[in-house]
Amino acid sequence: ALRIAGGQCVEGYQEQEPYYPVLGALGRLTRQPEVVKTLQKYAPSWLLQFPSLIDEPERRKWRRGAGYGARQRMLREVCELVDALCRHEPLVISLEDFHWADPHTVACLAALARRREPADLMILITYRPVDAILSRHPIRTLKLELKTHRLCAEIALDTLDQNAVSRIIADRHSAAYVPDSIAQLMHRQTEGNPLFLELTLDYLEAKKFLRVTRGTLELSVPQSTVSSLVPESLRQIIERYIEQLTADEAGMLTAASIAGMRFEASTVASMLDLDSSDVENCLDSLVQRQVFLESDPLPKVIDGTRRSSSYGFRHSLHREVFYHRCGLATRRLLHARIARAMEASMATNAPAIASEDAQKGFRSIESVHSL
Repeated sequence: ALRIAGGQCVEGYQEQEPYYPVLGALGRLTRQPEVVKTLQKYAPSWLLQFPSLIDEPERRKWRRGAGYGARQRMLREVCELVDALCRHEPLVISLEDFHWADPHTVACLAALARRREPADLMILITYRPVDAILSRHPIRTLKLELKTHRLCAEIALDTLDQNAVSRIIADRHSAAYVPDSIAQLMHRQTEGNPLFLELTLDYLEAKKFLRVTRGTLELSVPQSTVSSLVPESLRQIIERYIEQLTADEAGMLTAASIAGMRFEASTVASMLDLDSSDVENCLDSLVQRQVFLESDPLPKVIDGTRRSSSYGFRHSLHREVFYHRCGLATRRLLHARIARAMEASMATNAPAIASEDAQKGFRSIESVHSL
């Protein structure tokens, strides 16, 4: 037999009830009478968190003997409780969205992970690294410490491939046949990001842009309509990330969005009239924090000419939101600056580079005329 307990963290971790997801997991286990007895014996402080399990006279007795509300005692008791539960059956504890876990829950995880006694215990937590980084959540520090002491293992989930995207869409539509064209469109639009896929499908379904005809899924609008949209729910998530940036970081990323999905630090520096090394330092920091950007593996030296560092947006929807955050006049100005920078590059750089930059410059010039 195997005991499985699951808890869900919720947004706003600093205001949450202490141990909120752990209490949720234990609450599910207390449906088993033997677990309640184990709580009474090994973790009375935790038992007091479930008033429905004991009557008032018993509650008063346990409060006197347990040091009601003593957080440090609760940490010791939860370790003893887990040891006791694991003596009879293996235990799996799953805590979802840990980037929203309250500080007491983080301390609880740390205490359980550092236990020295062997036990048939597995703790699974899921979290979004970007959310943890932007909110400076303590799970980042704890993860590094536990990995250093080989007390945890991290599994980074890959993005979905087109086949997985097709299966998810089919499951949402009663196993309807999903044409490759729709699967390709959704995979290209979301780049296999599960959250982006779910929010995009929610939007398409709410707008009735998807329909099933004789068992086949169809789009009721042109593909170009879907390719250019950013669902409001997804835009709000990205905007929330942007709010965590400094003004300089947001300004550089806005300029970068006009330069394209892939761009060089020198291009952004020219657009904003900044020192190229300062821009590189800022963009490198964003890459290290896994916020919006990734390094572009373009060679720094082509035909003997050194180029500034290259970068790329981690997702096309990130670039789309930044691009539309600035007004039309600002976009025109920055497009014009790109064009001038590219024209200067054509005049001064090696032919191979000039040819590559010329294409970008002509695209920027065309963009200025089309705005």
